[in-house]
Amino acid sequence: MMSISNHTRYLGQKNLSGKPHGYGILTFSDGRQYDGRFYEGKYHGKGTFIGLNGVKYVGEWQNDKFHGEGIITHANGTTYDGEFQSHQKHGYGALTGPNGEVYYCGQWENNKPVKKPPPTWDKYVIEINSLLIDLTNLGEQYFVYALTKLANVESD
Repeated sequence: MMSISNHTRYLGQKNLSGKPHGYGILTFSDGRQYDGRFYEGKYHGKGTFIGLNGVKYVGEWQNDKFHGEGIITHANGTTYDGEFQSHQKHGYGALTGPNGEVYYCGQWENNKPVKKPPPTWDKYVIEINSLLIDLTNLGEQYFVYALTKLANVESD
């Protein structure tokens, strides 16, 4: 075991300059711990970090930051399972509550969910028009059925 400072201990592989490099376990005197891959002294590759306040991250790291696929669980049981970029939720991911309820599932940018605006009628008109074109190729009977369905949608 190597003592990096009076308050930090490291057990694992090192490079020629003595920095953590390869697999290792870094334990801080306050109880925080990183167990995983290092590159030139930084968390890099797959690893698990356990923080003071019950936060646990299991996933990919790059230059000491969450980066790639990972799961972060907070002390209250809330979990994010998805993609990270430079320590922020970024890409596809799901945020769930302690009881398993999905709060949000979809795209994230800069730690925030990307909510799509509600659909507009223009979208439906385009979809219905392309459906009608497809159905006309199948025969007149389907075309009449589609028009009837369209009339019912408009009256709702």
